[in-house]
Amino acid sequence: MFKGILKLLSRIFLAIILIAVLLTVLLYYSRQIEPYLLVVKRVPIEIANLPPGMEGLRIVQISDLHGKEFRDNRLVQKVNSLEPDILVITGDVIDRYHPDYSYIERVLGPMRVRLGKFMVCGNNEYSFNLSTERMDRSYHKAKVTVLHNRSHRIDYRNDHLWLVGVDDPNKGRDDLNLALKGTDGAPKILLAHSPEIIDKAKACKIDLVLAGHTHGGQVNIPGISQKPEVKYKIDKFLEQVDREVRVILPETKFAGKAEEEINVSKAGKLLEGNMKPGFEKYVSGLYSLGVTQMYVNRGLGETRAPYRLFAPPEITEFELRKK
Repeated sequence: MFKGILKLLSRIFLAIILIAVLLTVLLYYSRQIEPYLLVVKRVPIEIANLPPGMEGLRIVQISDLHGKEFRDNRLVQKVNSLEPDILVITGDVIDRYHPDYSYIERVLGPMRVRLGKFMVCGNNEYSFNLSTERMDRSYHKAKVTVLHNRSHRIDYRNDHLWLVGVDDPNKGRDDLNLALKGTDGAPKILLAHSPEIIDKAKACKIDLVLAGHTHGGQVNIPGISQKPEVKYKIDKFLEQVDREVRVILPETKFAGKAEEEINVSKAGKLLEGNMKPGFEKYVSGLYSLGVTQMYVNRGLGETRAPYRLFAPPEITEFELRKK
């Protein structure tokens, strides 16, 4: 009997060791590896009334950078290697914890496109200590057109479509009716920071919505982590881990400082109270709602705690096709 108890205890001890090793590996991977991956996702988009001249038009989307730096200019190089016709940025380029306006020019300025770079503001662009005017000046220097509840006509190969941009729907700053003024029956691609615009977009029969904000869940544990109350507990746990081990965020500049210890409790909140009820289901990927399609990009940066698990940073390349 004594030998049986020892055998059981040894198995329990071994199981505890294996679980501890697994958790350590997952924490290391989600903190030091996955956040710095750059995954390019190619998505063909079929639009019923797409003019012949717009067939094959390529749009690259990036989102939710949160002032994040990638070594060796990898982000710029990756975007430029795709040779996009249009680049769209769906908000949260900087935030109150990364208030470096030069980041906009340094990162977005060197990105090369054929037909233009376009951006809409997210909830973090309206942080209390950020200046919209200073941001707009930096975007202008980076040759990025900011669509504050307005549209822009894209002319290409003797045809045209509309890029429509609204300010952050998460905080109720969007005005889709105003943004659509002056547009005609050509295809419309709506840029919005949050997928919370989808009901209005569907009502207006927008062809394609490009959104971000969710970070793809950022830390995903299959089957449980998308519930808001669970997500909050996971984020709080990771925040506490980062405080306890006093990890220095690699490759990230906060307030213009190259390296400093960060109190991640001030690094923003992901899904805790940050999505209106009913919209949590739009986490990442392509959704179809009648004639309206919506793509939710996982973003590039992080908030709350600098971890990603099963939600690697994403650059999305869309190719337009006639349905």
